[in-house]
Amino acid sequence: MKGFVRIPNRIFNCELKASELLVFCYLTSKKNHLSALTIRHETVANALGRSRNTILSAFKGLAEKGLVTQQIQYKGGWQVASQYHITHLPGGWFKLPRGIFRLQLNKSDFAVYLFVLRCVNAKDHGWPSTSQISQGCGISKPRVRQIGKTLASMLLISKAQYVKQCGAYGHNHFDVIALAVREALLKLYRKNRRQSIADVLWTAFYFLCPWLAIPIQTPVDLLSGLLKAKPGKDIFLRI
Repeated sequence: MKGFVRIPNRIFNCELKASELLVFCYLTSKKNHLSALTIRHETVANALGRSRNTILSAFKGLAEKGLVTQQIQYKGGWQVASQYHITHLPGGWFKLPRGIFRLQLNKSDFAVYLFVLRCVNAKDHGWPSTSQISQGCGISKPRVRQIGKTLASMLLISKAQYVKQCGAYGHNHFDVIALAVREALLKLYRKNRRQSIADVLWTAFYFLCPWLAIPIQTPVDLLSGLLKAKPGKDIFLRI
C-alpha cells in the first residue's frame, strides 16, 4: 500500500463537514500501526494550506463525532504536541494517493475528489451521479458540477457523459487519473510548452497513452485544460 492511504467507506456516513473530511484523511495518512500520531495543529494547517482556526474547528468536530481522540502531553512542565488516536471504522475501504495533499486542494474540491475515488472500480472507472456526489459530500449540485470541471482542469479526473444503448443519458463517466500519469503529462506540457497544439497532442498520444493505458479521448480533454492554464496562477503549474 506504499503511496496510498486506506480510507474507510463509512466515512461518508459520518456526516462530516468538508474541512473535517480533509483533516481526517490527512491524519489517517500520518497515523502509525496503532492508529495514533503526534502532531501540532500548525503542522496540519501548513500541510493543507488552511488557517489554524479552520483546523482547530475540524479537530473539534472530529472529536465530537468520536473519530479522533486527543491525549494532551507534557514535557518538563510544558504542554507539547498532543497525541491523537484515529477511530477505526469497520467495513470496506478505498485507496487515496498520499501525494494528493501536496496539491493543497480546496476542502470542497477534496471532498468531491474523495467521493469519486470511493465510487471507481479497480480500473479507476466510476459512474456516480451528480445527486449521489451532492448527497455524499453535502455540496449543492451546481457546486458539484463546477468542482468537476475544476478537478478535470487540474488533471485529477476526466469526465464524460454516459449514453445508454437506448440513446438516453445516464450517469457521468468518471476516470480518476493516477498522480504518476498526471506528473508525466505536466512534465510533457512543460517540455513542449512552445510547441504547437498538434505536436503536444500527438506526442502525448503515441508515447504516453499506450504505456499507461489511458483512453484515447483523455489526452484531448486534458490538454484543453492545460492550454487554458496560466503559469504561476493555476495550482498544477506550481508543482
